[in-house]
Amino acid sequence: VAAHNLNSGMLLSEFQAHATDISCLAVWPGTNKLFSASWDGVVKIQSDERHRRPQLKAEFQKHRDGVTCLACSPELMLLATGGA
Repeated sequence: VAAHNLNSGMLLSEFQAHATDISCLAVWPGTNKLFSASWDGVVKIQSDERHRRPQLKAEFQKHRDGVTCLACSPELMLLATGGA
């Protein structure tokens, strides 16, 4: 998982990888949080620390199979994931 500058394409940050292919990503608006999920059911919450390496804040596996969607709601302080 990587973040790039939209204008130049320059690599800004590289986040901790998943063991399998990533199925979905989301960014928490107004924060430095990035959510990623993969086909093996793992969800990772990471933060972009800008001048330091990105930090893994949480990792969990609550799905039997792949995560097919995720969404975050700052108003509800909620991360929702869907899949099998």
